[in-house]
Amino acid sequence: MKHMQADKYTIAWFKIAECVSRGEKERALGVYRLLSHSFNDNAVARQLEADIYLACNELDKAIDLYRQAMEFYQKSERFLEAAAVCEHLITLLPNDFLLRSQLVNYYVMQKMVSKIHDSFQIILESYIYYNEWENIAEKIIECEKNSDPFIRAMMFKQIIVTVYQEEHHIDLVMIGVEKAINSFLVEGCEKNLQEFLSFLRAFDQELYEYALNFIKIN
Repeated sequence: MKHMQADKYTIAWFKIAECVSRGEKERALGVYRLLSHSFNDNAVARQLEADIYLACNELDKAIDLYRQAMEFYQKSERFLEAAAVCEHLITLLPNDFLLRSQLVNYYVMQKMVSKIHDSFQIILESYIYYNEWENIAEKIIECEKNSDPFIRAMMFKQIIVTVYQEEHHIDLVMIGVEKAINSFLVEGCEKNLQEFLSFLRAFDQELYEYALNFIKIN
């Protein structure tokens, strides 16, 4: 029975692709509607419908449906699938930084460290390029709330190193140092605090001394 059901799905998916390739959007959507009754999965249904509209060059409709699919994946805590849809949306909307922030959050939930690092770096560099320093200040506050001390330290280091290159915004670097130290002190993350101080000592002696003084008065 399951094998027969799988065969029906395969035939239906092939039929949709065939209709789309011929530019027959309505027929493709008709097959999709028949197939969607068997899904029992709103996220997958929306994603497939979005794929059809995208293939038919109806970008706005496709984007709206991809957003719905992403939300359904998120609500059902399928963050890997939500991240995949979000990544696809970013290829369609490369300047949507809310989407990029959402993607970082999905990566954080899955502790995908290298992806967090790369995506967060793009966000920081974009904010600097567009002189959106208030958004970097908000990111500092967001980082302080991250529950994983290792990821939190990594993101604070990224902020410090990236913003440090902009001499006129050293105040944000100082705030980043303070927020990082506060977060480790509050949660008793002694190991992470020592690693963070070692990073500062190697990076900039004045920042390191500033951090030590900040710890003393707190």
